[in-house]
Amino acid sequence: MVIPNPIPGTGPKTGDGAKTPEEETRRLLGKAFHLSRKRRREVAREMTELLGQSVTESKLYEFTRTFNREPRESGEILKKERGEVRFPAAWVSAFCEATGCDELARFVMGPRLRELVELGEQVSTMGWVLGKMQHEFARLTGRGVQKKAKPKRTRKA
Repeated sequence: MVIPNPIPGTGPKTGDGAKTPEEETRRLLGKAFHLSRKRRREVAREMTELLGQSVTESKLYEFTRTFNREPRESGEILKKERGEVRFPAAWVSAFCEATGCDELARFVMGPRLRELVELGEQVSTMGWVLGKMQHEFARLTGRGVQKKAKPKRTRKA
């Protein structure tokens, strides 16, 4: 998956020292597997059903595999080329659905869309809090929460 580097200071926080989008993608895939407590075989089966194309357990292992690194005499780390495999962007939604973890989707959406999602979550939370406050107010004041009256149905002759 090719993920453009975000504008400095606006991208997602990359914990665990991840430096490139590819490393962060691998980290998030591994984290999603861990949090879901599902085996890769089960995630692969669910993704196959969702995508309508074959996703194998071994392919999912390849996406989370890290490179062997060998230090050079100069101290520089050299990545051994072992045929890097990138996670397909078209699979992100199915992966998130199968694992129940949406961090990978949030990572690839970019800062502007991520901000909109966070705003929507805040509005949703505020609506929930407002509802709780209305019920508590009604309880304390002895007034029932006003519900919209349903129009009465009349039979046509």
